[in-house]
Amino acid sequence: MCVLAPVLLGTAFASLANSLALLMRSRGSVIASSLLVWPLSFLSATFMPLNLLPSWIRAVSAYHPVN
Repeated sequence: MCVLAPVLLGTAFASLANSLALLMRSRGSVIASSLLVWPLSFLSATFMPLNLLPSWIRAVSAYHPVN
């Protein structure tokens, strides 16, 4: 169960990105949308626990939907 949830979540986000790419039909639009999503991953607890993050990132990540 501990492995199943991240795999399903990763699959859901990957399918969302693929469907977005199919709808946009432009390489530049897909790159632009990924440039918007990429920095958001650093404003969450994706790479390290929240208690190790600086206070301003903790304040932003409190409203981040991934946390």
